[in-house]
Amino acid sequence: MNDCKDCIYIDTLSKKVSELEKDVDAMKKDLIDMRVTTERFEEKFDRLFKSIENIEKSIEKISNKIDEIEKRPAKNWDIIVAALLSGAAAFFLSQILK
Repeated sequence: MNDCKDCIYIDTLSKKVSELEKDVDAMKKDLIDMRVTTERFEEKFDRLFKSIENIEKSIEKISNKIDEIEKRPAKNWDIIVAALLSGAAAFFLSQILK
């Protein structure tokens, strides 16, 4: 009778070990799937960060061009003011020298 209890116990343990092996195999598969998914996400993030870096460079170039364009009217205005002042000075000198 004692052997039968041991047989039942061993049989139960054997079933539990088989179930554990199945669970471990399923976990291995899940881990492999997670690794593959993680690698894909890493690749996508790398591409995303490179795209963001390119966008930042483009924005910097655009900003520099805008700064140049904004400075142009000021340069032209300085030339216009200098020309007007020179003209006014010449006019006043010509009036004084008459």
